Amino acid sequence: MTARKNETFSARIPREDVHAMVSVFPDIEPNGPGGFVLKRGDELYMEIDAELVNVEGDNIEEDLSNPAPEVNCVNFHIPHAFIDAADECLSVAKEIAAKLGWELYDPQSDHIVSDESSGKPWWKFW
Repeated sequence: MTARKNETFSARIPREDVHAMVSVFPDIEPNGPGGFVLKRGDELYMEIDAELVNVEGDNIEEDLSNPAPEVNCVNFHIPHAFIDAADECLSVAKEIAAKLGWELYDPQSDHIVSDESSGKPWWKFW
């Protein structure tokens, strides 16, 4: 899944803002200079990578050990071994996307993630 402003990744925000916002979530810890992991004990449930990508969604950062100061997407990766925790991971991804004011996109289904039960996007409460 990918949090993004729109399909062309047109909005950039400071990486430090993303890091400050994501780091307050429980069970999320830094995983190098470009991202985080959602883990409990030794169990890695999801990788969370703040990235700078082109309009096709391909990472354009030249040095991942020294990532770009701005990002235009946050990618969420659930290791296959923890697919049973997908609902919990989806909840975290939705909350991060909402805090950014971005949509949550599922590239496997080519759809925006929404609350199917209400017929409204998951982030609309009215």
